[in-house]
Amino acid sequence: MTSAKQGVAALRNEIRRAGDATSRARWVALTLTLAGAALTAFAMTLSLLSTPGADRSQPHQIVDAFSALVGCLCAPVGAAAAGPIWRRVKTARLQREIAALDRDLAARTLAALHDDSSGDTRQIAAALLRRLDAHPPTEVVPTLQPEGWGDEVAAG
Repeated sequence: MTSAKQGVAALRNEIRRAGDATSRARWVALTLTLAGAALTAFAMTLSLLSTPGADRSQPHQIVDAFSALVGCLCAPVGAAAAGPIWRRVKTARLQREIAALDRDLAARTLAALHDDSSGDTRQIAAALLRRLDAHPPTEVVPTLQPEGWGDEVAAG
């Protein structure tokens, strides 16, 4: 019984670590893309200001400046996609571990994470619980025949 409890605790901690890793991945991607966008904007500003007396209305300079602006505005959108992608990868890996557990034990383990402080952990646990519910167990023991209504033809 102790090894089952340790296994559940280890799985719960693994789901929490996956949630934390998802949050970290989102912040790292956002930081890197914003730093890259700021660096691009800074380089474009230096490029435009470095040539004194040059005509700033050249088409390629306008296109370069517009490209830098679009990059600065779109970078956070790309970084925001990193969190859900990372969460989906972690959920797929954790689903294989959940499949090895008893169904009721897995459901209780995932339900315990429903009130976790990390939103990513809650979302991973909810996704795993949905996938667990999507594949109900097959019937091992046949059920009894349903009772009739009384108007069936009797055998014999």
